[in-house]
Amino acid sequence: MNAWAEVVRILAEDKELRELIIAPNAPMVSPRAEGCKVIGNSVFSAADVQETLTTAATHASGRRSGDQGQSGILCLGLQDVGRIHISYFMQRGSRVIRIVRVPFDVPTIDTVCANQMQVRELVQAIGALRHKTLLVYGSSHMANSQFIYAILDGLNNTHRQVIFIAERMLSFLLSHDNSIVIQVEVPIDAPSLEDAIQNAFLLEPDVAYLGDIRVADELPSLPELINAVPCTILSTVGDSPSLLLERLPKSLHQNLVERGTAMLLNVRTGDDDKLQVEIHPWPPLKEPK
Repeated sequence: MNAWAEVVRILAEDKELRELIIAPNAPMVSPRAEGCKVIGNSVFSAADVQETLTTAATHASGRRSGDQGQSGILCLGLQDVGRIHISYFMQRGSRVIRIVRVPFDVPTIDTVCANQMQVRELVQAIGALRHKTLLVYGSSHMANSQFIYAILDGLNNTHRQVIFIAERMLSFLLSHDNSIVIQVEVPIDAPSLEDAIQNAFLLEPDVAYLGDIRVADELPSLPELINAVPCTILSTVGDSPSLLLERLPKSLHQNLVERGTAMLLNVRTGDDDKLQVEIHPWPPLKEPK
């Protein structure tokens, strides 16, 4: 049984539904904080899952797709549903599909931030290009993304700038407002974050955001991006950004410290589920012992 039509119907009817997982010999489920919720009554065979993936790949490419390989990512827009990501991989010889909706309802400062005045002042400072580099870190990727998109939404609403965003998987969709917003998705629009940086050089934006920088990433053009763009925002998941900071060239690191235009922003979720941010100066580079 091909579940694609059922997937589209479910996503269209339930606008709050964010994620679906389809695996062989199991019903469709939606992961929730309190546990997975079963969606529908059907149990899918391995052939059902494969047929569903083939149909999705056809819609994504516009033509009948052949072998999708052992793993991959598809991205497409659906009427009445919005933009969705489909990631798939093999397990015990059969497919597993994960479908994630990219929400249009971008977090705003008013809805997600605890200290709204502090964040609005930060937006004004970024809009005035008083900050060269911001590194946002915290243990939750979603909290980091919500906080940064609240900032970007504030910029988009209040400043006339060019905003460039590159993420492995887009967290939210930003529409053009006062600013022009360009969103590059890895690997859909660019093979890697390094390739996305090359796209940023072509655009020459006022603000560039690179999401979810990892210690293992090879980004030789990152220092050049930081030097070239008036404001660069980076995010990384972790309680400390020290390993990532240590990978930056010493000359760039020292320049950011001396100019005093770089900051670290530690984001966490408070007891009221509002995002709280602690702002710290860019730390001096530790000399090896």
